[in-house]
Amino acid sequence: MREYIDDAIVLNKRELGAQDARYSLFTKRFGKMVAKGKSVRKLTSKLAGHLEPGSLVRVRLIEQHGLQVVDALREAVIINPDNLGVALKNFALLSQLLAENEPEPLIWAMVCCGVINWNSILKTLGWDPFESVCSSCDARSVASFLVSRQDFFCERCAARIPSSEMVVL
Repeated sequence: MREYIDDAIVLNKRELGAQDARYSLFTKRFGKMVAKGKSVRKLTSKLAGHLEPGSLVRVRLIEQHGLQVVDALREAVIINPDNLGVALKNFALLSQLLAENEPEPLIWAMVCCGVINWNSILKTLGWDPFESVCSSCDARSVASFLVSRQDFFCERCAARIPSSEMVVL
């Protein structure tokens, strides 16, 4: 049984069954890890308050039928309360873009400071906005990135696409 202890940012939380949840965690040393939290939705759970999206936590994970969160202690909240909705959306989109078990020290440094610069993040992950063209009309100036299709769009073409999975550059 392997054990992982590291600082992590909680990117996303999904309900799983009646009492469990699945967390997307961006760790400093191991990159993105997806782990199950057993019984975290019980009223008496000690982990639930520490594992909210946007929290910087010290986490301990074990491999037992997949990764499981054993312990977590919140160190800080990265999200600015004035910008809560946008920040939660950004963390969820970042969770979709990051590959599992691939450390990204540059992205970690940015996100820990509470800064999400999509141009830098996309360039680090291999999608350079400055070298891209709109996938609809081939315009040279791109204004957004559609995460689900991994395509860039200019401002005019992006207006026709729902913004729930769109990153504005």
